[in-house]
Amino acid sequence: MRIVDRSTELRLPTVPVPVMVALVGRAVLEAELFLPDRPNGEIVDHVAAPRVIDHLNHPGQCVRLWTPEQHYLINKAQIVGVTES
Repeated sequence: MRIVDRSTELRLPTVPVPVMVALVGRAVLEAELFLPDRPNGEIVDHVAAPRVIDHLNHPGQCVRLWTPEQHYLINKAQIVGVTES
């Protein structure tokens, strides 16, 4: 049996952003999108905080969203609009 000390695991700093995502077919999903955080939460080399739109425009076909009950992997082609809530 292997005991793992979770306090020493490497974790990427992220910022949860509550969003409402309108999908093709008029479905709306209220969830959280996790954006990468800046080091120490500070502006580094004039880099501003990450934005939802930048994350959605980043290369890749899908975006991950979380609700308290479920994790979703949504194809970006199925997204009609996103609003930060």
